[in-house]
Amino acid sequence: MPITRGSSARSARLPRSTRTSTTSDDAPCRIERVGNYVFPSNQRSEAYGLSLVEAAMCGKPMISCELGTGTSYVNKAGKTGLVVPPSDPTRLAEAINRFVDSPVETANWGRAARDRYVRLFTADRMGKSYAELYCQLDSRRR
Repeated sequence: MPITRGSSARSARLPRSTRTSTTSDDAPCRIERVGNYVFPSNQRSEAYGLSLVEAAMCGKPMISCELGTGTSYVNKAGKTGLVVPPSDPTRLAEAINRFVDSPVETANWGRAARDRYVRLFTADRMGKSYAELYCQLDSRRR
């Protein structure tokens, strides 16, 4: 059933594979059980979107809003999923429908999300990146 104006994810009865995000200590476990990840936050206070990193870790294609923060750094539009304008339920619904209607494309985005996670967001990779940055900053002081 396509999502249309005035419907919500809950009332649209999305397939089991598509659910919106929730905040919880067991979020990574929940993310593993879904096929797609929708992060509809429309507030700039969601500066990074750690749950998007968790979704990428699990190889899930993502839908997020362009907030002018780190969320679009984690979810690259057209590469790891879709990015829509905030507070635009029509565009969000279109993106969800595209996920539902395009399983091959979303599977490719999910694989790309996992690859991007491994390249950029593992604890080891992030630790090395911070160490390199600190060395660069320290060398500038001298």
